[in-house]
Amino acid sequence: MDNHVDRIEVGWDDTKEKATARLTLLNNTKAAWEGYGAGLENIAVEFEKAEEEIKKVKKRFNLQAAVEDLEKRQKIYGDTKKTIDNMYGSIQHDYDVMTMTLPEDKKDFVKKEVKAVTDKLEVMGRFQEKVEKIAQMRSKTMNAIKYYHDVVVEEENSGSWIDHIMYL
Repeated sequence: MDNHVDRIEVGWDDTKEKATARLTLLNNTKAAWEGYGAGLENIAVEFEKAEEEIKKVKKRFNLQAAVEDLEKRQKIYGDTKKTIDNMYGSIQHDYDVMTMTLPEDKKDFVKKEVKAVTDKLEVMGRFQEKVEKIAQMRSKTMNAIKYYHDVVVEEENSGSWIDHIMYL
């Protein structure tokens, strides 16, 4: 009799562990679906913000304003990239959790949504390209100013030397 009771207890414990694991998986899947839905909406908003920031990147001819604007754009780019990368990572994680319980025919639909988000990541590439282009322009401008300054100083120094030679 004790042998039968022990087998029932072991079977009960085993069933309870499996049910708890399944419940945990289902709760995680539910949370992943909720996070996935919110993540898609939030990342779309961030992509729109990045598009707007790309439009704001312009050449500035006032050097001081250009330096300040460049620093501002670099900070905005860094913050936006970090936010979008974190959101994208979260969406990928949610997708991985969701697909554990998702039937094959539904996986393709969700995979297409994730691919659309992946394709939209090119916005960050364009944003980076614009900021780098402005940084290069600033660098070239600073080099030109330095060169001009060096030429002027050299001219001033050579001018007094030429005057000295002429009066000898």
